[in-house]
Amino acid sequence: MRALLLKDLYLTIRYHWYMVPISLMMFTIAVIGYGNIFFEVYPLIFAALIPDSLIAEDKSCGWIEYVNIMPFSRKQYVSAKYIYSAIIFAVILAFVFISHSVRFAVGNGSVPGTEILFAAAWLLLAPTVTMPLIFRLGSGRARISYIAAALVIGAIVPIYTDAELMYRLQPSVHIAAMLISLLLFAVSWLLSIKFFERREL
Repeated sequence: MRALLLKDLYLTIRYHWYMVPISLMMFTIAVIGYGNIFFEVYPLIFAALIPDSLIAEDKSCGWIEYVNIMPFSRKQYVSAKYIYSAIIFAVILAFVFISHSVRFAVGNGSVPGTEILFAAAWLLLAPTVTMPLIFRLGSGRARISYIAAALVIGAIVPIYTDAELMYRLQPSVHIAAMLISLLLFAVSWLLSIKFFERREL
């Protein structure tokens, strides 16, 4: 499991290094800006898309075809993808909260911190929906999953450009949305294991 997580980390550094400077730029804009928190949650979009990208990389280099002869099970392979996705998401979410705290400290904050959880809940739905499809059909045949991810991410944009709507939602709604999203993520994890164990490579 540790080796699988390290492999994904190396792939992320190699193919997704650009998300670090872009995220820092977005955090900076968020701190000096005012109004909606779209720039703060924007880096979470990277976290939502990385899992699908890593699976596609495994497929494109032919690595996934060797799963059956590797010293780990298909269940471990799927679990590693979900665990790594959760780690990446949690790390970026922590930086988003830090950015939000700095924004409040300099007097540019306009919404409570739980708003970020609401954004994270929406964006976590992207890998939740797409990963079972990819493990069931393969990254090539599951192109519809990328459309689904784009729709999920696109749905959140108008919400976070409407500050008034954010004020009308209670913090309890934000927290409940995150808990529901985490539950769906766990269900997605189990489904992906079932699908991948039955799939012919």
